[in-house]
Amino acid sequence: MAAAHGVLWAILSRETTVLGITFRSAHVADIPALAAIRAAEWETEAYWTRRIGEYLSGEGAQDRTILVAEDGGTLVGFVAGHRTRRFACDGELEWLNVKRESRARGIGAMLVREIGFWFVEQEARRICVDVEPDNAVARGLYSRCGAKPFKPYWMIWENSRDMVDQRASRADV
Repeated sequence: MAAAHGVLWAILSRETTVLGITFRSAHVADIPALAAIRAAEWETEAYWTRRIGEYLSGEGAQDRTILVAEDGGTLVGFVAGHRTRRFACDGELEWLNVKRESRARGIGAMLVREIGFWFVEQEARRICVDVEPDNAVARGLYSRCGAKPFKPYWMIWENSRDMVDQRASRADV
């Protein structure tokens, strides 16, 4: 376990690039771009600027992360996750968004994998995600990434390593 732990830390402590997409931790300066990506689906940029800002810097910020995906220096998606005890889980995938024009390139699945590395590093094994029952696209992505139906509005990974070792399709959210 110690060797695997060190390998995962090396992956998380630096930028990674996969198929031309760079993944890194979000910075405060990214908040406006992240808010614009979220607001394209629901609510306003002002609402998401506040929510994402609070998420990044609020109490317990050491138990959460936001990872971004960049294509040529432009933010094209992000994923957020945190530690939790909800439903006896160890972690929760909070948000996952990919810009509409960047979808169907595998970025959503890669973001699930990147947040999976973070959960494994945090020793968070059981991970849940809240997803609308009628959101077939998101449910399909999470299923391809190893999640199973759990409750009407929830899916679950019983082992966060399944997020990392996924055999996901290239088409995604």
